[in-house]
Amino acid sequence: MEVVAQQLVKQLIDDKKKGEFSNTIKKLQKGEALCISPKEWRRRTSIPHYFLSKYNRDEKTVSVLRIGDYYYVIRL
Repeated sequence: MEVVAQQLVKQLIDDKKKGEFSNTIKKLQKGEALCISPKEWRRRTSIPHYFLSKYNRDEKTVSVLRIGDYYYVIRL
């Protein structure tokens, strides 16, 4: 068993609310993209639906493009 600091717990809760890719999306410059293969995607929702609904709530932040077998999540 392990005791976890309150600050770490708050950080974990905030990260879960924001989404696991939030930090990566923030680090991308405009025009850069994440390349995701559907084979490595472990969620029930589709890749475009997840990113478009999660990150485009207040303003349009990302766009999703499918080329071949890969999805590109592009920072706008």
